Amino acid sequence: MPVAVEGEQAAEDKRERVRVAGDVVRIRIDSVPPGARVSMDGVRLGRTPLEDIEVGLGAHDIRVRLGKDRGQRRIEVRAGGPSRYTWHQDQGQWSSGY
Repeated sequence: MPVAVEGEQAAEDKRERVRVAGDVVRIRIDSVPPGARVSMDGVRLGRTPLEDIEVGLGAHDIRVRLGKDRGQRRIEVRAGGPSRYTWHQDQGQWSSGY
């Protein structure tokens, strides 16, 4: 049985509650260039590009890191809203789209 880090377990519990309620949206997180480390709501997700991330509706904090550069963004996930979030390292800015 895998051991979960406290934050990971809390996030998994939240995802399970959200799945039961049916309020899940799939998003994608990218970076230019690719390969940035990503965490959402304090849980490490991996490196960009990340596809089909299931998140509950509402506010979420995304943090990215590539080399010495870091970025963060608070997103508001809603049905019919943006589903793709891209961090541009050279500009230090985010873009979003569908």
